[in-house]
Amino acid sequence: MYIYTSIAQSENPMDQNPTYQETNKYQQVILIDDDRITNILSTRMLSKYAPDLSIEVFDDIDAAIAHVSKLTNPENYLILLDLNFPIKSGWDFLEAYQHMTQKSNVVVLTSSIDESDKQRALSYVTVRKFMSKPLNAMLIEQLKQLQKD
Repeated sequence: MYIYTSIAQSENPMDQNPTYQETNKYQQVILIDDDRITNILSTRMLSKYAPDLSIEVFDDIDAAIAHVSKLTNPENYLILLDLNFPIKSGWDFLEAYQHMTQKSNVVVLTSSIDESDKQRALSYVTVRKFMSKPLNAMLIEQLKQLQKD
């Protein structure tokens, strides 16, 4: 289910900058997490420390899959994905996403500290990084350094 976009970036910046695809930086963050409080905090942190990125939030795996399957330039999006959901999980998203694109633009952002989860996540070609929640200024700086493949 689509929740909201960042207030500061309510317009689609890709419409404003048609040459964006030629840069090495991501333009939008898609946050996929079922925890509403985490989504609010992550959105606030991203808005503060990466104000040039627009943010879309999904709390449902099926809605997130439907949304990303319609993206025309998936390389412009950085996906922050939680693994643990009550019904379908981040693993289900990764399985579906790997059949849509080979772009490496997923960062697993989870509370899981299980080393097998980390190794499994990093085995997907689309996963760039495995990070532990909560999102903070230091992690956002690391995300800003990730360049598109």
